[in-house]
Amino acid sequence: MYPEYGVTAAMYVQQPRRMPLLAREYNMSALVTGFEPLADPIILRDRSMVTPRPSEVALPFPLQISDRTFVSMSIAKNGFVVLDGEPFENWVTNPLARLENAQLIIAAFAGELNPDTSAPAPWRIAWKLYNEAPHRMIAIEWRNFTIRKFNWETGQAFDIGRFSFQIRIHESGRIDMVYDKAEELTEAVTAQDGLRGNDVLDKHAVFSLSENNLLDVRATTSRRIPQISMLDASGMVKGSRIAGTSVQRV
Repeated sequence: MYPEYGVTAAMYVQQPRRMPLLAREYNMSALVTGFEPLADPIILRDRSMVTPRPSEVALPFPLQISDRTFVSMSIAKNGFVVLDGEPFENWVTNPLARLENAQLIIAAFAGELNPDTSAPAPWRIAWKLYNEAPHRMIAIEWRNFTIRKFNWETGQAFDIGRFSFQIRIHESGRIDMVYDKAEELTEAVTAQDGLRGNDVLDKHAVFSLSENNLLDVRATTSRRIPQISMLDASGMVKGSRIAGTSVQRV
């Protein structure tokens, strides 16, 4: 039964909308960046503290990016950082799809990563604070990790490569993704790489327009998940520099 009304009333509330963090155009290129291991960092995970659980860290200062202020970060083994969100499950390898669970997600090399126990330097996940206000920088490092690769035809999985990389979050709001040269890379591997806010408009993705080139690609609105691909055994990796409202690979 419906009421016998020819007209029904409605009410809506209109309010200013905040600017999405990432829904804007930016440029990128694919070049190897300078990588320097962190000296005397705070160790979050190493062979003496083996656990797949994310490491929760209170930021040493309130971090302002655009119109957002962040106070905490969760550092995952699988190559990404979650700002002001719930820690993700330890099996997550596609964090950029989880926009409803965090204010900002930074994925430098997200995949099923495992410590390389045969590396010359011990594996670790660590972070360090650099400089003084207003030029402080938080550097997070994954050192000597392999990535799990699946062969869906045979049902087999194996670990490949040796990767070290950092996420550097600047007090100015700039975010750098810095990569060391990959070692022991015998075939192509793929991992997730990019940023994601928690707004429905934060859906801009960076993706390659060809099989082996990420030079000068423009970010466009896309439902695809951005990925970074290692396409040969040369050890080339891609680095990102994100500056405020723009992103450029260096």
